Amino acid sequence: MVTAALLLAVSLAAIDDSIVGTAMPTIAADLGGFNLYSWVFSAYLLTSTTTGPLFGKLADVIGRKRVFTICTVIFVVGSGLCAAAHSMVQLIAFRALQGIGAGGVMPVAMTLVADIYPLEQRPRMDGLMSAMWGISAVAGPALGGLIVDHFNWRWIFLINLPAGTAAIVIGIFSLRETLHHLRARIDYTGTALLTLAVAAMLAPLISTDGPSVTGLGAVPMLALSGLMLGAFVIVERRAADPMMPVSVLRNRVVRVSCVGQFMLGGVLLAFAAYVPLLVQAIMGRSAMMAGLAVAPVSLGWPLGAYIGGKAMLRWGTRRVTLGGSAFVAAGCAMIAAPAIRAGYAGVASAMLIAGIGFGCVISPFFIASQNSVGWKERGIATAMVSFFATLGGSIWVALMGAVAAARLAGAAPSANVDDLLRMAVHGRAAAEGVRHALSGALGTVFVVALVLSIVSWVAMLFFPGGAMPLVGRDDSPNERA
Repeated sequence: MVTAALLLAVSLAAIDDSIVGTAMPTIAADLGGFNLYSWVFSAYLLTSTTTGPLFGKLADVIGRKRVFTICTVIFVVGSGLCAAAHSMVQLIAFRALQGIGAGGVMPVAMTLVADIYPLEQRPRMDGLMSAMWGISAVAGPALGGLIVDHFNWRWIFLINLPAGTAAIVIGIFSLRETLHHLRARIDYTGTALLTLAVAAMLAPLISTDGPSVTGLGAVPMLALSGLMLGAFVIVERRAADPMMPVSVLRNRVVRVSCVGQFMLGGVLLAFAAYVPLLVQAIMGRSAMMAGLAVAPVSLGWPLGAYIGGKAMLRWGTRRVTLGGSAFVAAGCAMIAAPAIRAGYAGVASAMLIAGIGFGCVISPFFIASQNSVGWKERGIATAMVSFFATLGGSIWVALMGAVAAARLAGAAPSANVDDLLRMAVHGRAAAEGVRHALSGALGTVFVVALVLSIVSWVAMLFFPGGAMPLVGRDDSPNERA
């Protein structure tokens, strides 16, 4: 029963990562505010990223059951509020609340698996959790399209309520745990500084009057962000139990993996956020077809992961990640090209190629990082690589939204863009000039994604050559035993 509750919660968090992208063109058409489009994704990612380490530490201090229940309740309440939103600003605020809950669901669920299952059963359970996450992520876009086409977009949030409530009830009545009342210093200051630093960095991009990265208002916010980041580094170096040990980044493999994840996190979220908009608003296809256009990323990912895992043993991390990054760049180049972007088959093909690349490069980031550090640092190294992927997604997708909105501002009034979305979701043709302007804006977004993938490829050159480092195997207490 506890496993059922954990699988329910994990599937909800996974689906919510992918289901919203398919519904966003319809949501933007209903609520308006295209300038704030990308912040529906960024707000969720920002809060889920920065609160994850905090909830993980709280689970050690006050108990897994309590933290898991609190996080799931926050997620369910945030989902209900998202369904009731009547403006884009409200939806962004409620998505941020939803992200706070999601930030604790996955790490605490994985910790509970380690608590309630013996060592010999944990790999099977971890595999089940990962499979549930993968299946939910693949099903999310198509499910979102199905709901939007046949019901109302608000149901993509409402479906979380019964499943989330079931997970809460099962967890409360089925989970038993013995608290050991551990004494630990929770890094509240570091968590707050990092959250505020990223929020200040992104603040110029969320203006309802249009985004700005060069205006006078942006300068003090960027300066404030820099000061907070500096304070964060100082606090983390002095903290007894920091949320992000800066010393881990001195490891070359971990550092390169974090840079790669930071860049590719933006590429992945660009696909989830803007490919559905391209298919619906420009091609005039249904939300279901928009979801199916993104699905090849999830289909190519396991194929790439299988190939990359085999190739790493023979050719090493550098060659495999260079090849994977090249595939991602090829997918970005395809969808950035107007001729390919104009056809549905071309978009789906680009997603499949990029998905294979993601599979080849993402798993090696984790494997190489885990094997380049000692056993006691494997957990934090894994968390750091995952953290930078989500952080990069939240930052880059916000910047891409600003670029798209700025491009549209010079080509078509924002009101016309909202009208275009309304016409597209209702199957009516819009003015060719407006469609052309939006297509050009999305093309610019995909060019930015291409640049990020190229930067990631360059970063892979700094991986050590030859076989993977195996430092971590030497000091594992289980392997010594």
